[in-house]
Amino acid sequence: MNTRFRLRLIYMNIALGITGSCFFTFSSCLSHFSALNQKANAGGAPAVLSNENFSSLAIHRRSYEAIRDEMFKLEKNQRERVEVVTYGQSVLGRPLTVLKVFHPEKVKTGSAKEAVVISETIHGDEYLNITDQLPGALMNLADRSAFSDFIESGGVAYFIPVMNPDGYEMLQRRNARGIDLNRSFPVGQSPRTDIAVGDAPETYFWRHYLEKDLRDHQKRLALSMEYHCCSQGLIHPWNFAPVPLDAARKDDFQKASLEVTKYFDLKVGTARDIAGYSASGGSDDFYLDRFNATAFSFEGRSRGLERRALFLHASMWNDLFASLNHSRQQFAH
Repeated sequence: MNTRFRLRLIYMNIALGITGSCFFTFSSCLSHFSALNQKANAGGAPAVLSNENFSSLAIHRRSYEAIRDEMFKLEKNQRERVEVVTYGQSVLGRPLTVLKVFHPEKVKTGSAKEAVVISETIHGDEYLNITDQLPGALMNLADRSAFSDFIESGGVAYFIPVMNPDGYEMLQRRNARGIDLNRSFPVGQSPRTDIAVGDAPETYFWRHYLEKDLRDHQKRLALSMEYHCCSQGLIHPWNFAPVPLDAARKDDFQKASLEVTKYFDLKVGTARDIAGYSASGGSDDFYLDRFNATAFSFEGRSRGLERRALFLHASMWNDLFASLNHSRQQFAH
């Protein structure tokens, strides 16, 4: 993490920990972030605080509509970079919503051909309150952060705070049809083009929207991470069977996992390694199988701990975007 970015993180930590005046939503913190950038530009030697001070930004569980309202507020405040898209409906008719960060012009002409997916709450009872806060935090930590460089170079980032809105509102793991959405992705087969009785519309609509949007923007899915709770591990493919990663991809996964474990003391492995079982139809296996993406599940420590650790999650993601930028620049030379 570079010094300039660290200064902004520290100043943001100080201001949010002392003032507590963000009203617990990322969009209402935008003015705070702007002020913090100005403070960071002024220089000085800040005191180092624990990320526990960041807890004033924590959002207590609220309605799905309230989460969507915050997404639309961020879109209004950052209209030149943010688009909120409804890509389908859940079993009970709730809108399925993704927040997309990109540069409308550079996405066509920039050097970055990569896209990143960050999602959460595919299990309705595993909301960690990270993915809804990340877009605003990453966009405002620094004027030239690695995330900013990624977007300004033409990259695309997708944020889905709640993949399973029916399960979220019902406080249950599965969707309203009783389907575990993290077992509903097609792996090793051609995705279907229709929805039959018993299918999961939440994952059907998402994968078809993602494929079309990547195709329209001529991007490739390079990295994905889905937040879960609470097995305390970083899970990678393959999870449908005890099959090791091939040598060509193993190095990519190891590099990305090192960026994560710099900030979080997590065991790295497959679902069998971390949770003691194999599972077919998971998003990680699908993203690797379909897009050849470096795909993980981040199993958090606890809901409270992860909420208070947004400081660390933002730092981790900035480093992951820096790695993508570096790889692209190396390839260009």
